[in-house]
Amino acid sequence: MRYILAIAAILVSSTARADAPAFIGTWGVAGVEPDACAHHNVTTYKANEIETMESLAVYDGDSYSEVSPGHWRIEAQGVYESQRFPLTYDLYVEGDTMREVITGEDGKPDETTLVRCRD
Repeated sequence: MRYILAIAAILVSSTARADAPAFIGTWGVAGVEPDACAHHNVTTYKANEIETMESLAVYDGDSYSEVSPGHWRIEAQGVYESQRFPLTYDLYVEGDTMREVITGEDGKPDETTLVRCRD
C-alpha cells in the first residue's frame, strides 16, 4: 500500500511541475558568472511569490498570464515593512534565459537578464 501511495505522490508532484509556468524556479543575474547563482544574485519565482535577498513580492494564482508564447505578465504587490505597492513583472523566457522587466508605480521599467540556476 505504501508503495502505491509513494508512486501516486510522485505522479502528482511531477504533473504539478510540468504544468508550472516557465518562469517558476530560481534565476541568477546573467553576466556575473561564476557568481550568477550566488545567494545575493538570485531571484526565486514561486507559485505565489517572488523573492530576492532584499525584496519580496506576492501575487494571486490568477494574477499572471501568458501574454504570448514565452512572455508572461505578473501583477504583483511589493511588500516592504507591512506596506504594499503595485509591481508589474514582464518575463520573457527563452530556454534557460529570462529577460525580467519590472515596472513600479512610477512607470519606469527596470530590466535585468537572468539565467536559470540548477538546484
